[in-house]
Amino acid sequence: MRRLARLTLLLWAVVPVILAAIVMAQHPFASPIIERTTTEAHLALTMAVARTVTPEWIGPRIEQALNGKDLQRLSLLNDMARENGVTLSASQRIRVDEELASLEGWRATTGNCIRCMRDVNACPDLTLIASCTIPFELSPAGDVAAVSRQTLNWLKGEEVDEVDAALGALGIAATATTVVSLGSGAPVKMGLTTLRVARKANAISPGLRRSLIAASKTEGGLRKALGDANRIRNSTSSGEVLVILRHADDVDELSRLARLSEVAGKDTRKALEALGKPRSLRLLNRVSDLTVAAIGLLALITAQIITLAHSILKLMLRRAIAPGRNR
Repeated sequence: MRRLARLTLLLWAVVPVILAAIVMAQHPFASPIIERTTTEAHLALTMAVARTVTPEWIGPRIEQALNGKDLQRLSLLNDMARENGVTLSASQRIRVDEELASLEGWRATTGNCIRCMRDVNACPDLTLIASCTIPFELSPAGDVAAVSRQTLNWLKGEEVDEVDAALGALGIAATATTVVSLGSGAPVKMGLTTLRVARKANAISPGLRRSLIAASKTEGGLRKALGDANRIRNSTSSGEVLVILRHADDVDELSRLARLSEVAGKDTRKALEALGKPRSLRLLNRVSDLTVAAIGLLALITAQIITLAHSILKLMLRRAIAPGRNR
């Protein structure tokens, strides 16, 4: 029985050290954070949003959207409340329905469409951006208008928007390429148009603007940014991409938002609204299993060392006290 006990104690002390040595040999802390799979990330985002969207959370935000006449955000919050089973107060429900009713009907749609074509910032409904603004901007006329606008600014001695001018010029070239290549240049053209409309909508942050200018000077840099903009548009919509682009501070963050949009799909804006950008992007990653195992083994070895030190100290104290008792 004593041999079995000694063997058990020996294994308890030695096995964790051996396992830790094997795990550490695989460099678990070299890449401690890894990407979740699409399914894992989508589940993590969905659960986090469901925990966040409560009556206490959504009520004040709907009130803020109502007071600010922000119909885009109001529509989004209304959908989030319905999907998460949150019931608004009777008075708030009436006000929300009245505001959203202004977007319905052919007269309202026609009037809002004209407003969107004139000024994308005045567009009350994101779906109208896709049906009214994008078609014009996607045409050669939209590119020519952008180049002409910046050329006129240059002639007047006013500030020239380098991004708008460059995207317009590249758009004209992409149109020609698309025609010659029988459509193979269409993704590039769409990406250019998306960024140009975003620029008109003030949806490109100063940091992203500087990053795009720098990317345009490197081989393939701008093409990657265009690809990321297209990934967001394909995963969400032509209107929603403008709102999501506002969160990108540089081209690297644009790529991470593209990954988020591929995971969350049509719920990307909802995730950003409920969780914020930092938390939404963090949920795309997790600590690797190997790192978790390494931390667990190191914690176990540390506990063993502390236990052993405690036992030795206790034994030393007993021996120190024993002679005094005998006297």
